[in-house]
Formats: sequence, C-alpha cells, structure tokens
Amino acid sequence: MTLDSRIQFALDQFIENDYFATRENVYSLEEIETTGKSILTVTVIGENLCIKDFDSKNKCNFLKRDSTFGMQKSVDHIIIKKNGDEWSAYLIEMKTSVGSKTWGDIKLKMRTCYLTVQAIAVFLGIRIKHFFAYTSYEKEKFIPIATTTNPRMHAPLLGEHAWDSKKDEWDANKIRIKINEFIELPHTAIQMTRSTDGNELIGAIKI
Repeated sequence: MTLDSRIQFALDQFIENDYFATRENVYSLEEIETTGKSILTVTVIGENLCIKDFDSKNKCNFLKRDSTFGMQKSVDHIIIKKNGDEWSAYLIEMKTSVGSKTWGDIKLKMRTCYLTVQAIAVFLGIRIKHFFAYTSYEKEKFIPIATTTNPRMHAPLLGEHAWDSKKDEWDANKIRIKINEFIELPHTAIQMTRSTDGNELIGAIKI
C-alpha cells in the first residue's frame, strides 16, 4: 500500500517508529479488561493508517492533567482513512458494558481524540474532513431518567430540556462533545458476541 510522499516523509522523520501499525486492509483490534478480552476485526477499504492501542501511546504533553477535563484520556484505537480526496478519522472505543457513567467517560475520550487526531494530521500533511465515533460493547446499562436515584445527573440547564444520554445520543446514533459549544459526531454502537468459552467478545465492522 503506497502512501503519498508527504505522509511517508512525516512517518519517516516526524513520528515515532511503530506509532502507526503496519498498513493493512484488515486489522484485528484488541482490548483487555478485567472482565475479559474484546477482539474487533475491522475491514478498511482504501488507503489508511491505523494507530492501535492509542490509549498507551505518547500524546500532547501540554494538555491539562486534571482529571476533571479528561484531556489525558483517549480511545483505544484510531483509523485514518482516505475517502476519495478527503480524509476521515474513525475513533474506536471498546467496552464490555455501556451505561450513563461509562458514556460520560467515553465522551471525554472522544473529545480529546477529536482534537489530538487533528494535531497528528498536521504533521502528516493532511486535513481530517469527517470524524466517526464507534463503541463496541456487550451489554447496555443505561438508567432511565425516570428511575435514576440521582436526578441531578440529568438536570437541564436553564431553558433547555433534560438530556437523556441514551435516548438523545446512544439511540440516535450520535455523540455530543463540548468544545466551547457542543458538536455532534456520528456514532455507531457495535454489539459484540461472547465466545463459546465465555472469555472473549468478538465483533467485526467494515469502514
């Protein structure tokens, strides 16, 4: 798979060796949690770059370390893909279950990576036109607003309706992240299947 000379120059001279995975059209992305291992097979059509285990990679050291802002958080894997003359980024987070609290954490990860990937793109000499968010999971554990024991979690701002993260985002196939104002990214939930021995979650997508 031949890359544009500008991108290759960046990979050779700007970016750490092995920061990006060996270029393929099929990637096996993994995440290990205390509850087991998730394996997501991603088939990519066209020119692409993949950063596996992005959460363990070096990133922008000037970002705030206060956990309140979540600027040290990151998704598990990133794929940058060329679609025609435009580049798109696919931000992939892998979970065993997703509920309101987990979703809030995922939103912080997506926000940081939305910004970080654009910084990486500058070094590669490309511009990311579109962003797509993905979350793999086995079980949903959202708590309906009507039954939550902490109604302040969903308290609306003055003049706004109460925000239901499941109904307004998860079920609506989008994720809202705040960068001064809120922006919305398309979001795809990938339900995984547990293996026969019960030790792994297995799934596959094509992008």
